[in-house]
Amino acid sequence: MADRTFNCARCGKSCTYTYIKGIARMYCSPSCKTAAYQRRRGFRSNGKPFHTPEPRFCNMCGQPFMSQKGSHRFCTAACQMKAHGIVYRYRITLDEYKTILESQGGVCAIEGCDKTDLAVDHDHRCCPESGRSCGLCIRGLICSVHNKVLGFIDDDPTKLSGLADYLMKGTRNG
Repeated sequence: MADRTFNCARCGKSCTYTYIKGIARMYCSPSCKTAAYQRRRGFRSNGKPFHTPEPRFCNMCGQPFMSQKGSHRFCTAACQMKAHGIVYRYRITLDEYKTILESQGGVCAIEGCDKTDLAVDHDHRCCPESGRSCGLCIRGLICSVHNKVLGFIDDDPTKLSGLADYLMKGTRNG
């Protein structure tokens, strides 16, 4: 076995080592090897990352979140799925969704309701066959309770006014 000389890939120091079975050395010490490994992975010699990630804001809910990758746009998988559903099912962009949300003050479009977990409301008579909205028949963003009520009455204003008349009559005893 012959002694060989090499320059450390990290510090550049000239070193000698014994050549064994074709295994080449690149570093003069384990500490140089660890430091080089961390540097390749984006860490300084003190173990702290070169790039401290900045908080990002979710494209769906607007909440801040920390991302190690620059490609993440959503804070959770749920926000990502909701955004995908809005774009695919209702054929509107997230910017259009945000514009509608801001115009309603961030709450349900039904007067007197201040719920913030909203669904896209659209006219089902416009495009009933496709199961998707055309994007032109969107009325606004409403809470799930109001969305269900509209579904139960089949978006029929006469059924809704009949329901309102019934409520206005009051009780039999009163």
